Amino acid sequence: MTTSPSRLSHVVLKSHDPKALMEWYCDALGGRIIFDSPFFVFMTYDEEHHRVAAMLSDQPPAKGGNGLMHLAFGFDDVDQLLDHYQRLAANGTKPATGIHHGPTISLYYKDPDDNVVEFFIDTMPQDEATEFMMGPVYAGNPVGYEIEAEDMLAARAAGKSSEEIIAFDTHKEVDVMAVLGRQMELLS
Repeated sequence: MTTSPSRLSHVVLKSHDPKALMEWYCDALGGRIIFDSPFFVFMTYDEEHHRVAAMLSDQPPAKGGNGLMHLAFGFDDVDQLLDHYQRLAANGTKPATGIHHGPTISLYYKDPDDNVVEFFIDTMPQDEATEFMMGPVYAGNPVGYEIEAEDMLAARAAGKSSEEIIAFDTHKEVDVMAVLGRQMELLS
């Protein structure tokens, strides 16, 4: 029997400017710096003593970050995701792209070191998401389709329910390779 960890504790990034990077994460995650030195900076946004940290690197960030595909942070519902979007947008931080993947709705951002950060919500319970990902709809479109947070805000303002806003359009025609290509371009 395999023993699995009970949780993901923290992420440590390399950066040429750990303080600036952690200040961005404090803003993006609503957190605070709990340790600051010239060599490494730790921040948290919850009960964990440190969630995201940055260590000084003598290498400038490469385009697309330093080898990381992305970090993902989940919200409980679409209203929290949209509130978060609005708070970051008010500070001048906009997503590079948004995707409705089916089991999740994700807004992807770039941090100051060019790493990709995903803020998402689950659109279905875990067992349904697993079944969906093993099924024919996902096999035909494993990427999803592009979305705009502003469209979700407009739908909410027009009185649409959370269920209507997060519903995945299984009949939407999508050029999967074109969407994937745009995503890779925007996020690299």
